[in-house]
Amino acid sequence: MADTDTGTDGGREAAGGPDTPPGSPFPFVGNALALDFVNTEVLVRKRPHDLLPAPGAVAAWWGAAQARSPDADLVGRDAAPLRCDEEGLRAVKEARAALRLVFGTLAEGRPLSAGELSPLNGLLRRAYHRLDATPRGDVSPAYGTEGTGVERLLVAVALSAFRLIAQGERTRLRHCQNCIGLFYDTSKSATRRWCSEVCMNRAWSARHYARSKRRPGHGRATDGGVDGSTV
Repeated sequence: MADTDTGTDGGREAAGGPDTPPGSPFPFVGNALALDFVNTEVLVRKRPHDLLPAPGAVAAWWGAAQARSPDADLVGRDAAPLRCDEEGLRAVKEARAALRLVFGTLAEGRPLSAGELSPLNGLLRRAYHRLDATPRGDVSPAYGTEGTGVERLLVAVALSAFRLIAQGERTRLRHCQNCIGLFYDTSKSATRRWCSEVCMNRAWSARHYARSKRRPGHGRATDGGVDGSTV
């Protein structure tokens, strides 16, 4: 039976745009800072690959995120570049694993336990409300945190997660059907199935390859099949 659900708007996939900003190795396709944070774990040739293997990579990701995501400003910006040590790296990976569990469970429509939400709530408790004076003399509500460096990053990510869960439509939180990426579907039809155009094209190529092998008279398949992974 033909697959008519293409996940498109007007026949074209409503993908999340380019996988990475120029000069950056990090994908920003989640449509939320918290999801982009989780998506620093990817698949390369069908194997898990960590884009944050060392403290320096955390600083590089945060620099790219600040240039791309408005949510990165939820607790304001540090004047100096982020500094991360091994302890900070462990905290980042623990938070990422906890958020992947939360978002993955929500994307699958399964219930969450208090224990599964506990790491996220712990990060949220580090934030507080404040009022900032703007250059024009207005008053702007904002969030603050006593932490610096990695803690500011994690609180901003936690606030992004809170905003997404509290204000977003749960049914628009999706797993990519080609990789392990998570994204929030902002398409008008809410039928997006891939995190990016790259994954959409790979999925269609894999489908075409599989169909071509089933055609009568098709020769013996080689080992050069399509790798349905993301980079």
